[in-house]
Amino acid sequence: MGFLRLILAASVLISHASPIFGLTFTGSRVSVQTFFILSGFYMSLVLTRKYTGPGRVGLFLTNRFMRIFPAYWIILLLAAGWSVFSHFHYGPVYFRQQAFFPYADNQAAMNPLAVLSLLVANLTIFGQDILMFLGLDKVSGLFFLTGDFRETQPQVWSFLFVPQSWTLALELMFYVLAPFLVRRRLWVVLGLLFASLSLRLFLYYGLSLSHDPWDRRFFPTELAFFLMGVVAFRIYEFLDRNNPPRAVTLAVSLAFLAWTLGFQALGLGPVARWAYYAAAVPAAPFLFLLTAKSRADRWIGELSYPLYICHILVLWMLIPVLSRHGALARAGLATLAVSLAVSAGLVFLVILPLDRLRQRRVEAVAPVVSAVPAVDGAAA
Repeated sequence: MGFLRLILAASVLISHASPIFGLTFTGSRVSVQTFFILSGFYMSLVLTRKYTGPGRVGLFLTNRFMRIFPAYWIILLLAAGWSVFSHFHYGPVYFRQQAFFPYADNQAAMNPLAVLSLLVANLTIFGQDILMFLGLDKVSGLFFLTGDFRETQPQVWSFLFVPQSWTLALELMFYVLAPFLVRRRLWVVLGLLFASLSLRLFLYYGLSLSHDPWDRRFFPTELAFFLMGVVAFRIYEFLDRNNPPRAVTLAVSLAFLAWTLGFQALGLGPVARWAYYAAAVPAAPFLFLLTAKSRADRWIGELSYPLYICHILVLWMLIPVLSRHGALARAGLATLAVSLAVSAGLVFLVILPLDRLRQRRVEAVAPVVSAVPAVDGAAA
C-alpha cells in the first residue's frame, strides 16, 4: 500500500501548494480521512500479529512515539527557525500566517498560560486538533471555545509551526485507544463505528455543524474512519485464510488505485467522498495482500510520512524564490520535488535507523512473533 500512501500524501501537498499538471488527486480532506482508515488497518495488524508479548501496550505506544516524534521534532525545529528568520528577513509580505508572526503580533495580548499551552501543543502534538475549536480573547489573553475558528482573529491554528500536524494529534489519540479496541469482537467495533457515524449525522443535521472543523477535525466523529480500518483488517484476516485468486487481488487493487488517481474527474461532493471511503474498506486488504512482500512498495510508502510533515516548511521556503520568478503556479511541482528529497534524507538518516531499534525492542520481548511485514500507518 506504499504507492497509495504516497499519492495520498502528495494530494495533501498539492492542496497546500498548487495542482501539478492540473492534477489534484483526492485533495487534502479525503486523503487525511483515508489515511485514518489505513492507520486503523495497520494498527490492527501489528497489535494482532506483532505486539503480542508481555508489556505489549507499553511497547506498542513507545514504539509508535519513536516512529512519530523524532522526524516531527526535526521539522518543528527547522520550521521554527525558518519562521523567525523570515519574520526579520522578509517581514509579513509572504508569511503573515506563519507561526512566528502570530506570536509577534499578539504577544502583548496573550496570557502566559495561553503561550505555554501553545508551546506544549507544538512540542507534544497532543491537543493541536483542539486548537481548531478555539479563539483568542485579546482582553483576557486566554482561549475560548468557538463553533467556527474561521470567524476569529487571530486563528489559533496559525500558532502551529507545523500546521498540518493536527492530524497527528488524532492519530496519537487513536494509538492510545487502539490496544483496547482492535481486538474487540466485531459487533463491538461495528457498534462504535455506528455511534461515531450517528454523532456525525447529528452534528451535521441536528446542530448544523457541517463546516470545518466539525466535519474533519473532531475526534469522536473521525474515530469512525479508524474503525473502518479495523473492519478492513477483519476482512484481510478472512482473505488471508482463504487465499483469493491473484487475478482478483490485482483487479481490485488496480481499480482502487485508478479511482484514487482519477478521483477529481469523478466529482468531489459528499457522495463521491463516502463512496470512496466505503470502497477503501474492502480495497485495503487486497492492496496489502498484493504489496506486503514488495520491497519497492515499502520504500515508496516510507516517504509518505516525512513528505506529509515537511511539505509546508518546504513550501514556505520556496515561496520567496517562486514569487520573485513569477513561478507560483508551479509551486506544487517544485514543492513535491524538494519535499521528496528531504523525505528521503529523513528516511535514511532518522526513520530507518529508529525502525531497526524499534524492531529489536519487539524481538527482545517476544523473539518469536508472527511474520509481519515492516509497515507503518502514521498519518502521512
